[in-house]
Amino acid sequence: MSLPVVQKKGDIILGGLFSLHDMVMEPSLSFTSKPPPAHCTRFNFRTFRWMQTMIFAIEEINRDGKLLPNITLGYKIFDSCSTPHQALKAVMELVGNEKVSGVEVETESQGTCHGTVPAVIGDGGSTQSLVVARFLGVFQVPQVSYFSSCACLSDKKEFPAFLRTMPSDLFQVDAMVQLIKHFGWTWVGVIAGDDAYGLGGANIFADEVRKLGACVALHEVIPKNRAQITISSIISKIRSSGARVILVFAVEQDAAALFDEALREGLTGIQWLASEAWSTAAVLSTPKKYHHILQGSMGFAIRRAQIAGLQDFLLSLNPSRPGYEKLCKRKSTIFSAGLSKYRQYTAMA
Repeated sequence: MSLPVVQKKGDIILGGLFSLHDMVMEPSLSFTSKPPPAHCTRFNFRTFRWMQTMIFAIEEINRDGKLLPNITLGYKIFDSCSTPHQALKAVMELVGNEKVSGVEVETESQGTCHGTVPAVIGDGGSTQSLVVARFLGVFQVPQVSYFSSCACLSDKKEFPAFLRTMPSDLFQVDAMVQLIKHFGWTWVGVIAGDDAYGLGGANIFADEVRKLGACVALHEVIPKNRAQITISSIISKIRSSGARVILVFAVEQDAAALFDEALREGLTGIQWLASEAWSTAAVLSTPKKYHHILQGSMGFAIRRAQIAGLQDFLLSLNPSRPGYEKLCKRKSTIFSAGLSKYRQYTAMA
């Protein structure tokens, strides 16, 4: 069954994987009929802007006749819905299917090359990228990720075709350990998201903190279903541990679930340390409801960069235009430009 797609024809077609939705509502399977298509929920405007950055970069390349003379780039972009199996379905569409029954945004060139795409941009999540990298590595199709930072993806023997414009988590973990050393903290808690990014980064951090001579007061995992009873148990363990410095190595959605429960239970007085996945995300900067518990939080992020013309491009967008209905369930004008879009832009370089 073909998946919804945003696409544009060209002489060379690049694949794209973006987690435009935060989760998949799994259908109830009766095993007596054909399974219904997956239903993705919780549209993510941050990732939508990343997707638009890829489109912006392709349009810039096409406008510059010196970069690829007489060659037009096109794209096929799929929503991986923040889940590995959905990402795998999407990449199988990209490398194994000439016909994709989706929505076409623009059609300019009739000389489209059919078949396997020469490269795939994405995915953002490390867990999705792990699955995609194993699959694409078999066919030696290059994959360039703009946000997957798991140190595990640096293994070229296991992932020979994987590249990224995002630094490995080893670098941010080293910076966090230096922060612990600088302030002389010796009793530190670690909370991880239940995925390759969270578990991998948190484990490296805990090992390095112990080498430093400090102690790990607690090491907990936020479940992928974000069950309130489990997260409530984590809050209780934070209280009983006596730790006042807590690293949350998780994606934005997992961090938000943790802070929602911290608000409900009135947990205050914690020095939160943020991994880069949520240090610049809306969970920290936008909702005022978190301010009194997250005020003073510290974290690391990739240096910000400006991309000429990108902000005006994003300000002119409206997902209600024909071609986005199947991917974008909500309607809104997209605005704002940030550092993650620069990494997406450089992935196209």
